[in-house]
Amino acid sequence: MYNTDTNIFKTHLRVITLLMSCAVCVTTFAQTQVAKDSVPTQESKSFYENTKSIAETTVGIIKSAAVGVEYRLKAGIAVGGTSPLPVPEEIRGLNSFNPGLNLSIEGEVVKLFDNTYGLAFGLRLESKGMETDARVKGYQITLDQDDQQIAGYFWGNVKTKVDNAYLTLPVLAVWKPADRWAVRGGLYGSYAFRRNFSGLAYNGYLREGDPTGTYVEIGESNGLYDFSDQVRHWFWGARVGGEWQAFTHLLVGADLTWGLNSIFPKDFEAIAFKMFPIYGTLSFGYRF
Repeated sequence: MYNTDTNIFKTHLRVITLLMSCAVCVTTFAQTQVAKDSVPTQESKSFYENTKSIAETTVGIIKSAAVGVEYRLKAGIAVGGTSPLPVPEEIRGLNSFNPGLNLSIEGEVVKLFDNTYGLAFGLRLESKGMETDARVKGYQITLDQDDQQIAGYFWGNVKTKVDNAYLTLPVLAVWKPADRWAVRGGLYGSYAFRRNFSGLAYNGYLREGDPTGTYVEIGESNGLYDFSDQVRHWFWGARVGGEWQAFTHLLVGADLTWGLNSIFPKDFEAIAFKMFPIYGTLSFGYRF
């Protein structure tokens, strides 16, 4: 995973030496062919430039590995939810839960200061979503009904859909207890560029204003709500996890991200409690 062992470096060096030798041979041949013609062809020039670029990039990666710097590309799938903590007594149970398809792709740079400790940072593009159907009692909420909003306390069922997409920057400390294993933990900051928090209250009734207010019957489709515009853009939280180097270039990892600020701002009152994104991710990566 973070192996900068001398033998691996020597192996990589032999490979790049072989590649460079091939590149020199091919380039010499191309230059000879060009010299035979009065005008060099565009194809020969492009081939020479591409070969040189690949060789220089590979040399750069090998040199980075020699000083403890590695580059990774990862893809993952997450399962979790956006939930109040602790779960309030107003939520009596779940009728259904659908975690959805939450995918991520991440580029990462790891710097090892020795064979045991290091620092990792990167950029992750990810989605976090879910769909729930819950039974509630005395649930404070604001609903859209007949082109106007009514706020109060609801008894019945509530469907909720969360579908947010983030650009996330993690900064993690790395500890290697063994050669192929690493434990990682730190903080992350996220920007939500797609926000969706919406749903439906149904088959129940609402007491407008307070628990003893005016009775409003809520049927199967007239209790819509949409708080997407109130979802905050900026988030931060904690991330912990581990990683296993299955093969020289293949990585398998798992991590837990826990939002430390609510998805809604402090002055948001349409829902009475704070809600936090909590997700676990299984990832597979390529180590360059």
